[in-house]
Amino acid sequence: MYINWTPLRALVNGTGSDGKLEIGISQEDRRSSKDIKEARALSGLTETILHRIDYETSIKSIPTDDTSIKNKFRELDASVAAGEVFTVDLYGTELEPIDPISVQMVSNTYNETRKGIRHFEFSFRIREV
Repeated sequence: MYINWTPLRALVNGTGSDGKLEIGISQEDRRSSKDIKEARALSGLTETILHRIDYETSIKSIPTDDTSIKNKFRELDASVAAGEVFTVDLYGTELEPIDPISVQMVSNTYNETRKGIRHFEFSFRIREV
């Protein structure tokens, strides 16, 4: 997975990173939520008005013990906390993009999970924009 963002907050080393991160993913779950209004007639027929469809993806990274990756994930979380748009390519790299998409991080979904003594796993949800 390749992530590209603009460093704004919680900057790595006080000056910020390059706003780029590559790491493998161990899980990717996509779902859609629909904003609809339904009206049902006495006859049983239903009329549905679709206002919008949101596509969200839950992502979990592979475990890593690289502290620079941990610091970049923390910078990413802080830098996009106010709904800033960033780019994710789930299966591509910086040099070989496959399907980069513009996304926003869903509020309060970023997690760091310790795996063993030194390894961390990172998970969060993104919404396509």
